[in-house]
Order: sequence, then C-alpha cells, then structure tokens
Amino acid sequence: MRKDLKKMRTLYDEGVNIIKHIKKESQSDKNSSEMITISYDLQSGNYIKKALEYPEWEDEYSNIFAKVLNQLGEYDSILEVGVGEATTLNNILSRISNVPSGIFGFDISYSRIQYAMNYLKKKNVKNSTLFMGDLFNAAILDNSIDVVYTSHSLEPNGGREAEALSELYRITKKYLVLFEPSHELADSETKSFMEQHGFVKNLYSTAVKLGYKVIEHKLLIGQDPISVNKNNTAVLVIEKINDFNSVSPSLQEIPLACPITKAPLELIRNNYYCKESLLLYPIADQIPCLLPENAIIATHYMDDFEE
Repeated sequence: MRKDLKKMRTLYDEGVNIIKHIKKESQSDKNSSEMITISYDLQSGNYIKKALEYPEWEDEYSNIFAKVLNQLGEYDSILEVGVGEATTLNNILSRISNVPSGIFGFDISYSRIQYAMNYLKKKNVKNSTLFMGDLFNAAILDNSIDVVYTSHSLEPNGGREAEALSELYRITKKYLVLFEPSHELADSETKSFMEQHGFVKNLYSTAVKLGYKVIEHKLLIGQDPISVNKNNTAVLVIEKINDFNSVSPSLQEIPLACPITKAPLELIRNNYYCKESLLLYPIADQIPCLLPENAIIATHYMDDFEE
C-alpha cells in the first residue's frame, strides 16, 4: 500500500473513499491499521477547515464533552487518543473548569500531528505534548494519565473492541471516557451504516465483560448534521480500579514508554531511547515517532565512543 501513496492522494483529491478503495484492491473485508493510517493522513487539514466552517456545531459538540469531563472532579493530566488536528482538544481545554498541568495527545498520522501542533500554537495552548502513537500499543506508562478520552478514534476499529479497551485502561489512572458511536444505542439506520463501514460495536458490553466499572453509558448526540456519516455519539465512562502496587510518574515527567515493552523512554541526543528494550525512536521535525514500526534496533546507542 505504501508504494501507492501518490496514487491514493490523487484518488482522495478526486473524492474516492480511500479505505473502500484499499479494501477492494486487497480483497479485504476488515479495516486494517495501515488502511486507517493512510486514510486519516490523507484527510489532514480537513478537520480544522470543518471547525472554522461550522463553529456553532463545534461549540455544541465541545460543550457536551466538557460537561461530561467536568463531572469527574479535579485531575492533573488529560490525554486525547486519536487527537487528530487537536480541534476537539483545544475546544475542551477552553471549556473545562480546571485545566490540568499535563496535556497530551497522540495520533497514528504524522501529518495530522503536524497540523495539530501548529493549531495549538496559534490557539496559544502551552505545555502540550503531542506525538505519533498507536492506540493498540500506546507509548504511555501504566496508570499515568488521570483522564484518557477518545472522540470517534475507536470508531473504525470494528472487531478490536476488547483489545482497544484493555490498552487504554492500562494507561488510565482515574477515568477512561469514550465519546464514540454506539451500535448498542443506535437506530436501525445507524446500525446498518456502522456495520457496512466496519465500525466498533458493543463497547459497553465488552467493558462489562472485561470487569471494568462503568459509571455512565448514554447517547449524547444524534446523527451529525454536517457529516455524511450516519453516526451518533454516545459516552461511556469507566472508572479505573487502582492498582496500588503500581507507581505513577511525577507530574514533572512526561510519561512516555516504549510502545513494545512499555518500559520508560528517555530523551537522549534528540531521540527517545528505551534502556530496557534497547530500542530507539526518532523525533522528526519536533514530532516523536512512537509507533512500534518506528523502533530502531540500537543495542549500542549508549556506548561511549570518546577516545
């Protein structure tokens, strides 16, 4: 797929649904991580355009989300999984009652992180840490972020509900909040659309089966009036049952981890290095590239070559 990126960009500009195109070409009936990455990367810039074109809808959307987050009490850190271009993150930060000192976000798309960093800079959002990351292999230490939330980032990963919930629960310290389309609460039209596009289903029942403490599950927003998607948005709030044997990082630290071993990463010579796994992760134009496939085997990175 990667050898055809230029062709796919042309197709995208012509209005072709890239995931549908790749699935047809590869004769696959499921959305793979690479399909999702390519599709989202090609869409880079569109979410900021949408936010500027429909400010009233963005305000309503963010107000509803912020109301849910404000009910959780005080927290010192927040992370958006699938941060995209940071339009939702920025709007939520301007609406929650207590802005945390630790602000984090990651996305599988490099280009979207580029847009996000520029957007937050223009909005004067300081002390945020954005990086490339995979929600199934999050580059975050265990129990390190007070509130982890998603906004339709689990959406295209149908069939991997338990895998996604388990990984996000791992990094959560207090609450996991999912703003996602709900097949369980959907009408027949929405259910049909979600099934056709391979969207997630049964997030609530999966969380219950995993033994998680669900404190809220309800429909928030009906079909998006400015999208061709027949989506709804529900909220699923999971309270973390703390493992008191685990040690959380201090607020002065950035709780980054090797996405493969989950051991701490250190910033050494302008790259992130894991002394336990001996894997190196590059930083490209200020963006940490923390996907498993970005790992460079560097068993002698810490050797002293001084004569």
